[in-house]
Amino acid sequence: MQVYDHQALIKSMSDRTNAKMISTLKVQLSELILKSLRQNSASYNYSLKLRQEIDYIEILFQKGLYPQAKKLLEKTVDFARLKEDYLALDQLSILEYNIALKQSNKEDLDHYIDITYPEVRRARETNDTLAEFEFLSVKMRICLLEGATLGRTETLQKLQDIIEHPLMNVNIKTYPKRCQLDFHAIWGHFHFVFDHPIEMYFHRKQVLEIMKELDFEKRKWLTHARFLLVGLSTYKMFDAFDRELEDIHKTIQSIPAQSRTQSFSDELDNTLNNIKLNRDMDAGDYSVVQSYVSELEEKYGNPSLQIDDNLRMVFFFNFLYAHLASKHYKKALYWSNEILNSANMRDIRSDAHAYVRLQLICINYGLENYDMIRHLVKSAQRYVKKRDLENPLVVTFLRFANNHLTEPYSESKEAAFDQVIAEIEEMAQEESGKISLEYFNTLSWLQSIRNNSSMESEEKKRLKRTVEG
Repeated sequence: MQVYDHQALIKSMSDRTNAKMISTLKVQLSELILKSLRQNSASYNYSLKLRQEIDYIEILFQKGLYPQAKKLLEKTVDFARLKEDYLALDQLSILEYNIALKQSNKEDLDHYIDITYPEVRRARETNDTLAEFEFLSVKMRICLLEGATLGRTETLQKLQDIIEHPLMNVNIKTYPKRCQLDFHAIWGHFHFVFDHPIEMYFHRKQVLEIMKELDFEKRKWLTHARFLLVGLSTYKMFDAFDRELEDIHKTIQSIPAQSRTQSFSDELDNTLNNIKLNRDMDAGDYSVVQSYVSELEEKYGNPSLQIDDNLRMVFFFNFLYAHLASKHYKKALYWSNEILNSANMRDIRSDAHAYVRLQLICINYGLENYDMIRHLVKSAQRYVKKRDLENPLVVTFLRFANNHLTEPYSESKEAAFDQVIAEIEEMAQEESGKISLEYFNTLSWLQSIRNNSSMESEEKKRLKRTVEG
């Protein structure tokens, strides 16, 4: 079944068993499948292989087969060292200790004291450090999911608290690779939020380089590959984007067939769709997006598709934006409603929700629903104020919308449009203005109304000036 239907299952098995037995059969079947998958996966997934070897050592120990357990333990320790798996080294040290005690072998006991004990002390210290990095990573992720990146006070303080942690200001090259990975991932997120493209590129690239060295699980690698490419497209670093995408495609092609589970293939498909859409949107290529967006809308609009709510919302936001930029206002309205009315999306990414409300004003202006503009402006003002998401550009746009978007554009509006465009261009030189325009380019929208043109043409002109400048 593509979508599980319990009643259909009962009906299909009614001639072979009664309904009461089906739940028991499902549990038994799940256990068999998981055992089979574990056995197969351990051949190419190093962490599963390590856990399997540790299980084997434990079984041999329980059976009293100490020499065999010791021999397998020595090989497994070497493998754990190679993979910098400090949790595994901790577990293996306990097994070595137990085996040495059981055999009462002085040479083995001396080895534990002189070699293993100092190593496991370092491993446990490293595990504590990794746990601290994981804690900081989760705090960073929560901050981004809350979507507080528009407000400069509360957000700044939360992020400052993270990067002022002592671990974020060490000489990270003296730490194990796994610590380095988390360090660079956190700094990469920080610089992405605060409009530091060069620093963002450096740290996110470092994450992928370290993952190559450690032969990391490919799903986690895929997530960080997406972060890198999204960052590069957001900051219009398209030459670097194309180079990194080519390198990422080479890595994807090198992934063994046995690692390409259906789930991995689905995630890969979602990642490639996401970065292609992001790149075209960030380049202002809305006409290109229109050539394939309907396929993506059908795929990601399907509620049965297994995808995290944040990424689904990113797709919906881009669908909305692409249709607004292409003046497909009814389609844009549909996706704005999908975001605003979704129970799963209500409590994440308040930053995106704020800009959906700004775009909703532009959509209704395009639909000539002028009598709704002031109501939508008040709603947006309440939303950004309540969540401390106000910034000068947002405040300026909402004030302008309340005064000048309540009726069609005419020559009498020309001076007002020119004035607000000049104000926003000046704000775009500041950090908060740049970040605001990355969410929704109110400047190109206003210019498209003023010049009776398209957002695509206005953004292309702006990008050309930036490159030439």
